[in-house]
Order: sequence, then structure tokens, then C-alpha cells
Amino acid sequence: MKEKTSYCIGASVPWGIGGLASRTYFSNEQVVHVTLTSTGCSRQAAEAITEIALDCLHPKPSERPTIDLVLEKLKNL
Repeated sequence: MKEKTSYCIGASVPWGIGGLASRTYFSNEQVVHVTLTSTGCSRQAAEAITEIALDCLHPKPSERPTIDLVLEKLKNL
């Protein structure tokens, strides 16, 4: 099976992006998927989408947003 690859600005990492994204998020660095900015999504919207995605990766499930909250945030972009 071919390994999937995901991209962070300037870097290629194995698909297990959750750990990298969480570490980056909690160290106050910024992670935006290259596809968001390369397909016409504004930088501001890309950052908001990334923030939502990273919130969904919170190590404590009780701290993760509900799907309703995620959808509401996405609708308001």
C-alpha cells in the first residue's frame, strides 16, 4: 500500500499528521495545509479552517468542538 503524504508549509510529513499538528498547535506555531492556499482559498479563511481542524485534534475529547459547532464555524467563513 502506498503511503499517503500530507504537506505543511515547506515540509512533507507522513500521513500521521495529528501528532505533528497537535505539537505545532500547542507550541503556538502555525500550520496551514498547502492545498488551502494553492486552490484560491484566502489566507485568512485557510487559517480559520486550520484552526478548526486543530481544535478537532485536541488530546482531550471533551475539549473538541461538536460537529454542530464545526459546521457553524465553517458556514460563517
